[in-house]
Amino acid sequence: MIANYQLRLKDDTGNLVAIVDDWRSLSFSKIVNEVGSLTLTMNGMDAKVSLFALDGQLEVWRRDIGTGVDWYIEWEGFLRTFSHSYDDDGNYEFSAAAVTYNHLLKRRIVGYQAGSTQSVSSGAADDAMKQIVRENLGSLATVINGRVLEGAIAGFSVQADSTSAPAFDGQNSFKNVFELLLEISKATSVDFDVVGVGDGLYEFMTFYPTRGNNLTTVGLDVTTGLNSSGNYPVVFNPLLGNMGLPTYEENRSDEVTFAIIGGQGTETDRNILVLPSPAANDSVLNQIEVYSDSKSSEGNDDLDSDADTILADKQQKQTFEFTPLMTPTSAYANQYYWGDFVTAQFGNLAGVNKRVLQVDITVGDDGKEDITFTLAEYI
Repeated sequence: MIANYQLRLKDDTGNLVAIVDDWRSLSFSKIVNEVGSLTLTMNGMDAKVSLFALDGQLEVWRRDIGTGVDWYIEWEGFLRTFSHSYDDDGNYEFSAAAVTYNHLLKRRIVGYQAGSTQSVSSGAADDAMKQIVRENLGSLATVINGRVLEGAIAGFSVQADSTSAPAFDGQNSFKNVFELLLEISKATSVDFDVVGVGDGLYEFMTFYPTRGNNLTTVGLDVTTGLNSSGNYPVVFNPLLGNMGLPTYEENRSDEVTFAIIGGQGTETDRNILVLPSPAANDSVLNQIEVYSDSKSSEGNDDLDSDADTILADKQQKQTFEFTPLMTPTSAYANQYYWGDFVTAQFGNLAGVNKRVLQVDITVGDDGKEDITFTLAEYI
């Protein structure tokens, strides 16, 4: 496939310094609720190499005239790794690696002492996530507010609270912010992301019940062609000409179906919560137990949150990988996009309804574009 790409290089404050239009290879990946990556290689003698600097920002703009997709930002992130090489043939090459803006969340911990108000999450999960970010990267990440050191990031904002998700309760002192948000996300199905909202400006956002659209065939009305969400479904199938090289795997080797959580107390007086997964009934032998120590919990709400996280993290992994083939009625960034839920079929698989969780794109110096999708719930 041929699409047009443009790379916009900015400094660490968001000022445009160059348009990079002569590279040797470009590959990048983005994953819902994770930190995506990018690798770029170019001629090491290119004058623009000197403009690449730590936390400089790279925007990948894409358009596909053939499928009616105008210019948009497909990937954006921070430069973090640089490499120079020279071989015996006199080939001097420069490569740079970058990470998506979610990497900012990995750069902070919950910098508050245990027992402080800021170390505890309680209430709607989407609001709790924003509170954590606001108090460790945003306007409240200050020593005056009780944080162990200043943590506010210039140009960083947090989306307003919406109080729309299930409750989450937990003790968070000194946990890594990104890992904590991922834990909450898996327990409550709240998606999150740090997105660019201007030059040198970033916003933390949550999405509930999902950041993508339901484009599956679930609840399909054959008279209107619409699904249960009122959308036209997107179905991938080799027979439709929009799916290549499909593989599907259902992996239950690490599955857990009973979470047993130990709370406060000692010996026979200890508070114990047992939470099953519906998958425990998938076979007569599928009772698979795990124990987790949560002595720091302050009540059953904390234990419930811990159990939900374990069961979500240790559920069966269903992964569908394939190459999307662009057609007039099935084109990436037109009829569907990263994060959407779609239906995939091939062979004896009548229909697997999963999210486009991961998108991997490689672009050669000839402009040829290769895209691979991973359909799953979690990586």
